[in-house]
Amino acid sequence: LRAAGIPFVSPGQGGLLATLEAQDLLAVLRFLADPADNLRLAHSLRTPAFNFTDEDLLAISASPGAWWPALQRLAAEGGSPAMQRAVRLLTGWLEASAHLPAHDLIDRIFHESGWFARCRAAVPAALWPGVHANLEALLELALNVDAGRYPSLTRFVDELGRLSRSDEEAPD
Repeated sequence: LRAAGIPFVSPGQGGLLATLEAQDLLAVLRFLADPADNLRLAHSLRTPAFNFTDEDLLAISASPGAWWPALQRLAAEGGSPAMQRAVRLLTGWLEASAHLPAHDLIDRIFHESGWFARCRAAVPAALWPGVHANLEALLELALNVDAGRYPSLTRFVDELGRLSRSDEEAPD
């Protein structure tokens, strides 16, 4: 059904954390937990939330060292509007990630980035209901994973990693 572009609901376990929309959000969360992770930043910047072009990524990669300081420098030197927007949003989320619970941080990311509208514009109309349901399920998962007892983003991301490798993965 997925290959044919037909929306469906699965009664089985697993799959949510393996969806593209979940992987996009997890890349952002993993970057926020470790701003030195160039791969997670690159993935984050390619999500519909930021929609970086290949040229934007090449400009960042041309700078030596970690990408986050390079992106900040390029944005400050008059980089593309996408770069300036990304630095503004990611800086705020990095600051917030130090004290907000995962659910509140994800809610803030969704709201401030226009995540839902940007994802809706990026996916075929027939797939949007499933993508929307998965994004809502991720937000709910942030409340439900071990009763929301993870006080830090790092512990929440670690728990999601454990869930994605185990048989107890979050339901679709």
